[in-house]
Amino acid sequence: MHKDAKPKVKKHTSATSAADNQGEGDTKSAARFNREEQNFVKSDHGRKIIDKAGRVDPSEQKALEDAERDGLARTKGDDPAVTRKQ
Repeated sequence: MHKDAKPKVKKHTSATSAADNQGEGDTKSAARFNREEQNFVKSDHGRKIIDKAGRVDPSEQKALEDAERDGLARTKGDDPAVTRKQ
């Protein structure tokens, strides 16, 4: 390319227009997520998954406790901003 030549700018050709792009805080996507999340929670499959949440297989209990102990050993303690009394 010649030093004085201007680069060609490629025009936006996506199927969605710039007006459809809501960026961060996209309300359409948030509404779709919330609707699909509610459908999942109400579904039989969702209920089964939710009912099992938080249960630990006894064979994994010791490994989880060891991992927690190891992780806590490396911390600098609680964040005063979180633990202070207000």
